[in-house]
Amino acid sequence: MRKLILTSYALKNGRCELAAEDLPVVLGRSRHADISIDDELLSRKHCEIVINDLDQFEVRDLESTNLTIVNERDTESHVLRTGDRILIGDTEIEVEVVLAEREISEQTTRDLTVLPRNIDETLGGK
Repeated sequence: MRKLILTSYALKNGRCELAAEDLPVVLGRSRHADISIDDELLSRKHCEIVINDLDQFEVRDLESTNLTIVNERDTESHVLRTGDRILIGDTEIEVEVVLAEREISEQTTRDLTVLPRNIDETLGGK
């Protein structure tokens, strides 16, 4: 099971773990936001985290007043990866993406199992 771990002093207990089935979630200063953060520089509904069409965790700005910044760049949307830093208002959030198993796209060719071919069968021999 893949999950997204968000870490920040501003989050309840300092961290929040989200599985794909928990999404989408809205972050903002409103008590009606899924993840409410006490930061006056946040919009009531500042940004959201979703699973995009490619099955990736993605943060999307919700036309916030003070922007959503990922890795020091203003963004409307950004696919999240381990090590990313989201800045919303005065709140910085560290991102970790955890994969239950290494997905094939994450493996190197040394990690992939290659079955040997029988050259005789391939060439039409016995």
